Amino acid sequence: MSDLDPSERWRELDASDRRSDRARDEPAPSSGPSPYESYPWGAVDGSPLPLSYPPFPAGPHRGPLSTPAAVPVQHPSASVALTLGVIGLAGGVLCYVPLLAAPVAVLTGRRVVREIDASGGALTGRGAAVAGLVLGSLGSAVLALLVAALVYWVASP
Repeated sequence: MSDLDPSERWRELDASDRRSDRARDEPAPSSGPSPYESYPWGAVDGSPLPLSYPPFPAGPHRGPLSTPAAVPVQHPSASVALTLGVIGLAGGVLCYVPLLAAPVAVLTGRRVVREIDASGGALTGRGAAVAGLVLGSLGSAVLALLVAALVYWVASP
């Protein structure tokens, strides 16, 4: 082998690689029954369980061919209204700039409550939306008082 031309040596190595690839692609000979062919819920001795036991738990349904019941989903903006209300009130008391989020919380909360009421029970999250609406209203009242105080302070001689 060592006295071969280098190009011949590469051809020989390439041919041996192809042979090993073919051997790897062929399935291994079977050494017995597949574990996937046996009934997995069988008893310890290998006998199947009685047919009265289902192999998996049955889910909640109304009939044999019925579709599953619709699950109500939380409105995606309900938590946004609540977060804006908290930021607008708590953050506004501390440094006044986040008070500008309070009117946005009021608008978002009102829109979300209307959409949840119109959904007929398909959307949830009304409590978070109402809480955001209330906190946003309180923050807006604080903002209005601060603007009125600022106007009075600037306008008074």
